[in-house]
Amino acid sequence: MNKAIRHQTLALAAAFQAISLIVDIARRGRADQALVKVCLQGLLQPYEGDVETLYGGTAALRPGLINLRAQLTHVRDPEQMRYAAVLLHLENRLRRQPKRLQAIAQGLEKVRRQASYFDGETNGPVIAALAHLYSEQVSTLRPRVLVTGERAYLEQPQNADLIRALLLAALRALAFWRQHGGSRLGLLLRRSALLGTVDGLLAER
Repeated sequence: MNKAIRHQTLALAAAFQAISLIVDIARRGRADQALVKVCLQGLLQPYEGDVETLYGGTAALRPGLINLRAQLTHVRDPEQMRYAAVLLHLENRLRRQPKRLQAIAQGLEKVRRQASYFDGETNGPVIAALAHLYSEQVSTLRPRVLVTGERAYLEQPQNADLIRALLLAALRALAFWRQHGGSRLGLLLRRSALLGTVDGLLAER
């Protein structure tokens, strides 16, 4: 398996794992905390060039791989694809704003120290800090990600914070995808190769 394609596929799976959790929160008011932890770990842990290691192995991203496969084959959930498309635009805009990227990197470093103090990425103050970072550095950009769902769930502050934290996690995953050679054109032209890589990763034990 081509190493670059493997990294790209796992990074996309991480993004779609975060997106599916956002949908769960918006529609049902809850999300699998173990999967949330994986996404936030990928956001907060230092990145040393290996996507698989960052997220804790292929098994940790299995739900994201399954979701990615479903979206690539028959667009099971158009809303998720809409979120992904907007996030791709935002990631592209962020890449062209080094000062904003630097501010995000500095913010993440601050939250890393906070997570170490609170002993975990899923602690309430840590999620609130990530949400604030997203609001400060990303929400001001266009297009905005408009999350739809049940109003009663979306209006709960802890849900709103977690959604923003997961949006930031999805953006970082897409940055890894781009870093390893991913492109919007490549998604269209190499869809079959991407699906083959997803199947290969899902077959691993």
